[in-house]
Amino acid sequence: MHNATQKTNVYKNALYEDEPNTFQEIIPDPKGFVISMEKGNSSKMYSKVKVSYKVNELYLDHIQLESWGRKQYKKKYAFKNLKLENYSVKMIDSLQVVNDK
Repeated sequence: MHNATQKTNVYKNALYEDEPNTFQEIIPDPKGFVISMEKGNSSKMYSKVKVSYKVNELYLDHIQLESWGRKQYKKKYAFKNLKLENYSVKMIDSLQVVNDK
């Protein structure tokens, strides 16, 4: 069983720290929730991270990225067994760097 501090740390990894020009929200979904994020000024990046409950655990279903910047793209990355506790917003940053090349 996880204690409250461990659960809080999981969610800290799933959200960006309070950064300028970054808007995040958690949207309830029938099977879990979606973490929606918009980042940037003139060059924007948008992501949706779909999280679902499976056997009393939280898992990532997919990450959807969209960029309206220097490089414009819309991509979706699906996952089969990625627990939310093993996810970090650094994955979004890494995917953004790869796609911006």
